[in-house]
Amino acid sequence: MIKLTFKNFKWYVLYALFLFSLIFVIISVDYELEQHAESTFKILPRMLFAFLAYPLIGIAVGCLGLFREKQKSGRWKFNLGRFLSIGLPSFYFAYYPYLVYFSGPLKFLEIPNQHFNLLMVEGPAVIYIFQFILGYSLVTGFQKEKTSMFSVD
Repeated sequence: MIKLTFKNFKWYVLYALFLFSLIFVIISVDYELEQHAESTFKILPRMLFAFLAYPLIGIAVGCLGLFREKQKSGRWKFNLGRFLSIGLPSFYFAYYPYLVYFSGPLKFLEIPNQHFNLLMVEGPAVIYIFQFILGYSLVTGFQKEKTSMFSVD
């Protein structure tokens, strides 16, 4: 039998409203900056915004888990293995156009596949998903380590 609880219902509703508002604001600002870039040919503001804004959504989603971890007892640790297996590849794919096309010394990081490169440069949704995963993996990488009362530091 499924037990329904409304213990933290109002906090979840506020959290959901915050997330939806954040997503709406980021998409709206990104659209306005894209229109501005098309009319003035100044792409730097949009590039900087897109570089930083979409990981914020992942960070905001991951904060719920971080708040749960905060309530636990123990010392904070960062799960480096999780970051290296999820966060680092997400960083590579999230910022692939910036790493490969806008920086000369990192040209060797380019994947020699025309369809892949077209998808990564022309399909911003793919990049935004990887930026979301990057932000989420950064926040959820922080965990509390249970300490034993018999451990000696």
